[in-house]
Amino acid sequence: MTELVIRLAKIDGVKVWSNPIYKDERGKLVKAFVENSEDYGDLSFRTFEHFFTISKLNVFRGLHLQSGIHPSSKIVSLAAGSATDFLLDLRSDSQTFGHLQIEKIGLEEPKSVFIPVGVAHGYISHSEGTVFSYRYESLFCSQCDSGINPILIEPFMEVSLSKLIVSERDQKLSVNSQDANHVKGH
Repeated sequence: MTELVIRLAKIDGVKVWSNPIYKDERGKLVKAFVENSEDYGDLSFRTFEHFFTISKLNVFRGLHLQSGIHPSSKIVSLAAGSATDFLLDLRSDSQTFGHLQIEKIGLEEPKSVFIPVGVAHGYISHSEGTVFSYRYESLFCSQCDSGINPILIEPFMEVSLSKLIVSERDQKLSVNSQDANHVKGH
């Protein structure tokens, strides 16, 4: 078993891009993704599931990933509010295993993030009604939905977990990267 040592750095395979904003007298249009476009990381990405999370101020969601027999990469995009995104590489065979990438995301300069299989994702909402769009490359599988306890990245957060709203499920996630990258059959 490879020991998980967390350090700040960029993660192999993660792509972050700024979403172009088109303004007119009606308001704005923000384009989050165009397949196979250089402006969006040249990704070929088929969306099988698309959903939104709506979070209160000071919510921490994560660190989640879909692993096991139905792993999925995903694209997350901020639709409203502001947040700090946390990406943790749990791929033990990756050169960036244990790397934590932190992205500040706000509507002034909206971004989207491609998260490859094996990288856990979480965020802290910095405003009431923070909305994230999630696009999954595979269908959601509740038995393959997993994560790793956010206590591991607390030293890298600007606020203590005790001051954030964290679900009971997320508080009970394992601190073991092997558990997060489970290989369950069902």
